[in-house]
Amino acid sequence: MDNISILIFDEEELTKTLVESYLKELTFSFELKKYDEFDEQLIPKDGYKIIILNIGRSNLYLLDKISELSKDNKNKFVVISNESSTDLHVKVLRTGAKDFLLKPLKKADFIYSLQTIYKVEIMNTQQKKSKSTIYMATSVEKGTGKTTFIINLAKELADASGEKVLLIDFNNTTNDISFLLNVDVQCNTSSYINRLTTENAPILLSKLVKYKNSSLYVMANGFTRSEDNKIAERNVYNVFQILKQHFKYIFIDIDTENEKLYDEVIANADVVWMLAQPSVSMFEKIKQHMEALIIRKTVRVVLNKYEKKYEPNLEKFQSILGKPIYCKIPKNFMAVGSAQTSSKTLKEVAPDINIVRAYMSLAKHIASKG
Repeated sequence: MDNISILIFDEEELTKTLVESYLKELTFSFELKKYDEFDEQLIPKDGYKIIILNIGRSNLYLLDKISELSKDNKNKFVVISNESSTDLHVKVLRTGAKDFLLKPLKKADFIYSLQTIYKVEIMNTQQKKSKSTIYMATSVEKGTGKTTFIINLAKELADASGEKVLLIDFNNTTNDISFLLNVDVQCNTSSYINRLTTENAPILLSKLVKYKNSSLYVMANGFTRSEDNKIAERNVYNVFQILKQHFKYIFIDIDTENEKLYDEVIANADVVWMLAQPSVSMFEKIKQHMEALIIRKTVRVVLNKYEKKYEPNLEKFQSILGKPIYCKIPKNFMAVGSAQTSSKTLKEVAPDINIVRAYMSLAKHIASKG
């Protein structure tokens, strides 16, 4: 995502100090610059700018300059003033400024204004440009193989697309994905999620571990998960918007134990892969779970550990779901066990077996859709 610069032009030191203290409450990354007098040459040429400009009787001529500079969609003006006249308010908003706030600035109003500009004027624009997709793998029972599924699919998609793929471990357990891929995690998932909205995103994300020489990046827990470092669910939306500016595909592995976190993640996912084993009871549980989800239309059921002997039951499984099974991943305990023991992907263990071909086919399908 383009850098966000916040510039304040005001000769009053008290106002600049107040603004700087208020900005600590923002949930997005930015760079602050403070000036006494307005000078167009001080405005960066690149990236989004939120320009806080003091307007009074002595500098009304700057209203025309705001109109001119607002034509660049990346310049977002917030006018602050000691003048409370309705006439000035109307004139300011006609310039294209996004808000008009009276001094002394009220913290709640100021933060709300900047957060709204960021979310509506900046993030929405970036999302229209971005074709990044969030995929989530989950299951109604343990042991369905969702972690093995998402690890191998993420790696295959990174290889097939050449795009940057991020794999995030949101499970409550420790040392899961980091162990299965043998990656040295320096900073755990909760730390990234809780810090991404307040720190410089590019710098923080540069610390992510990359899987070997691929374009697959891993955000996992390693051995550092603790009850004192829980994920703040309120940050999930903003964090995903930040991550979508840096990664083409985002893969999330999550269990249902933390209901609040699960609900927040699933609400923001573009596609939900529900892993299932071939049994009637499993599909009935999935059906019940899908009926409780508002976003069930995004759920795609993956039949994992599939064998041909289950073929006669497919119609029954799909009848229970009320929708087709999205894809089938063959059963191969020996290859999966070997991959887990050696902390490698399935392709690294046995590149020509049926289960690897299934992952390659699904990855190519996703990559072809862009």
